[in-house]
Order: sequence, then C-alpha cells, then structure tokens
Amino acid sequence: MLAIAGSDSEPDVASSERRSAPTAAAMAAIDGGAADLVSFAKPFISNPDLVRRFEHNLPLAPPVADTFYQGGAKGYVDYPPAD
Repeated sequence: MLAIAGSDSEPDVASSERRSAPTAAAMAAIDGGAADLVSFAKPFISNPDLVRRFEHNLPLAPPVADTFYQGGAKGYVDYPPAD
C-alpha cells in the first residue's frame, strides 16, 4: 500500500505544503511507476469539491472520522464547499 494523502501516516507539513503535496506525491508515484492509481479517500469525504480545491490550491476541510460509515447524512453532505 502506498499512503499519500489523508492517511494516518501522512507527514506533518505546513498547510500550504499539505495542499499541494498530495497531488505532487500522487503524480510522482504514478510517473515513477510506484502506482497505477492514487485514491484520495479521506480528503474526498470531507471535501466534496476536492478537485476544485486541488486546482486552486484551496485549504482542505479536515475529516471527522467519528462520522464515517454511521448511516446518516452527518459527515457526508454537511461539509461546506470552499469559498
């Protein structure tokens, strides 16, 4: 398993670096042959507009793991889009 973004093993870096680091790390993994596909699981849950945030280097909303897979809307549809 190759952990890049949104995992417990994600490096502790400044927030501006964290926003650009996942996409750069993903591209490096693909270009270097370490991965054929990269998933942004946790960041996608808390950032339904993740692609837009990556494209515009916008801050990521932190996920609330206590709401994962609990069967309700909380934690899935209540994350606000970036301004």
